[in-house]
Amino acid sequence: MSAFTATQKAKAAASPPSVQPEAGAAGTMAGHLPYARATARLDQVRSELRDAEAEANALYVELSRPAARAVADPIRAEAMRLLGEGDGGDGGAAAIAAKTARLEKLRARIAVLHVAQEEGGKIVRRHDRAAAGAVMAAAQPEYRRRLADHAHAVVAAARTSADVESLLAVVAEEVAETSSGLPNHAFQALGDLRDPYSGVSLFVRELVEVGVLSGDETWLADVIFYAKRPDGTTVCHAPPAVPDKAAADVVRHRAARTALRGAPPAVVEDGRTDAAWG
Repeated sequence: MSAFTATQKAKAAASPPSVQPEAGAAGTMAGHLPYARATARLDQVRSELRDAEAEANALYVELSRPAARAVADPIRAEAMRLLGEGDGGDGGAAAIAAKTARLEKLRARIAVLHVAQEEGGKIVRRHDRAAAGAVMAAAQPEYRRRLADHAHAVVAAARTSADVESLLAVVAEEVAETSSGLPNHAFQALGDLRDPYSGVSLFVRELVEVGVLSGDETWLADVIFYAKRPDGTTVCHAPPAVPDKAAADVVRHRAARTALRGAPPAVVEDGRTDAAWG
């Protein structure tokens, strides 16, 4: 028996008769039992196939040596003994015959394992779809929660960006005769909360339409958007406190001027302030 064959037999004796998948956490591919079992069986087939091919290759190389071919031929073997060469210490014709039989058995087993590997791959792919569906279903609640938190942060970012731009507008008015004002480094890609076609409003609309947001969240009070909920109801969200963009600009500019110059002057009877305050 070759050292390689002895090693493989020792590994086989130490291995359990079947591979059992380890229990995976819920919400993971390994936690889907049919998928885990199919994957474990396929891994077992692939491992056996690698070992069988390695042993077969080693036997093929050994049996291809001239001394082995000579021993396999009885006439040539007798001639070698007459010449005093003996059987080279390889066990003679019986050992060669045993190795040849082992090689043929391995070749038959390898053919079966190749088919098992191909069919096992199909079985894993079939269970893979079901396992992936289970994983995604388990992740949905957390995914929706994080999306809602993300939307809240995006709206807050758009709101603070508008505040920065309002301050810049006030500063530009103050220094209009001598300077172009401060550079605008605010992040503007989100767009205007009061524009239903801005990036931030369309983002909110999408999340309402897929059910992540209800559209009634208090932090959406100043976001204008139009959406159709999954239940078929329509959301037409225009904040009543700020009826149009021009009025909202007045509110934002007033806050910016207050930050720069203190409290505004008293309101006159017609509802407007001093002209310098707009």
